[in-house]
Amino acid sequence: MCLSVGAVTSWLLDSFEGVAGFDGASLSRYADAFVALGVDGATLSELDGNGLKDAGVDNAVHRSKLLRAWNQHTSDIERTSTLVRNARVVSWQGFSMEEALQHNSMQARSALIRTPEHVLASLQRGNTRFWMGMAQRPEANAFQRRALIMQQYPSVCVVGCSDSRVPVEIVFDLGLGDMFVIRVAGNVVGGPVTASVEYAVNHLHVKMVLVMGHEGCGAVKAAMLPEAQIHAESDNLRDFLLDVKAGMDQERLAHVSDPRARDREAVITNVVSQLRALKAISSVAEKVRSGDVILSGAFYDLSSGIVDFVNQVKPDEC
Repeated sequence: MCLSVGAVTSWLLDSFEGVAGFDGASLSRYADAFVALGVDGATLSELDGNGLKDAGVDNAVHRSKLLRAWNQHTSDIERTSTLVRNARVVSWQGFSMEEALQHNSMQARSALIRTPEHVLASLQRGNTRFWMGMAQRPEANAFQRRALIMQQYPSVCVVGCSDSRVPVEIVFDLGLGDMFVIRVAGNVVGGPVTASVEYAVNHLHVKMVLVMGHEGCGAVKAAMLPEAQIHAESDNLRDFLLDVKAGMDQERLAHVSDPRARDREAVITNVVSQLRALKAISSVAEKVRSGDVILSGAFYDLSSGIVDFVNQVKPDEC
């Protein structure tokens, strides 16, 4: 088991809610104590009262509470791991709705303690598996699909392009329930897309919002055409392309002589334009400022399969 410092802090807040004498200073001190003890990857047997006391947890009641809470936490995670390991066997032996509900609850709790940084690292690792040809291709069995009926708990919301060459879950080597994906031509934010992002942030509590463009995006190329050509399209397509065009700095892009470099720069310019639109959403901006959500752009290279994460929005930019 491996928890980040942020996850330890989140767990401490949940465990000590309403406990007398627990304040911000205690939170910081106890989180440091857990890190000093090697809780990031430590085994349960390495945690005891003396070790906590030596690490600076001087309140005996709090030491006892910490150990009980950690025991419960690790027990929950171990049960979840056991359920995941046995899920394939359970799927053909049969399972009860209670077991499916338990699996769903454990998975949801596991998703809750993940930090935005952990989610970003997970996406990077998944994409690396994909472009290296080592994808795990996670396939949910009947037991896992039944558990997902109860609720979903994706960690990331991705605004991606409708292009058939950019299937988001495959690119990041993830499976059912892992991502909240919104696909629209040109990965453009607005209307239902904006509402969907707000839902993901406010109700699904995703830890990251990613706007991902890609090499050779047809919508971006079309938006770069002269307006006379765009006006020859049908009304809906014309209005859509003009909206995309409004966010493009074509004068700057005209100075990029290499066609492939210009294509990449145009796509990233569009991604940045959509990030600006997301920063204007108050609920999203608030989560970015507080550090609860990472807002970032990305560029997917069709030929290599590599996703470059670009233009991550800083908290003070919202």
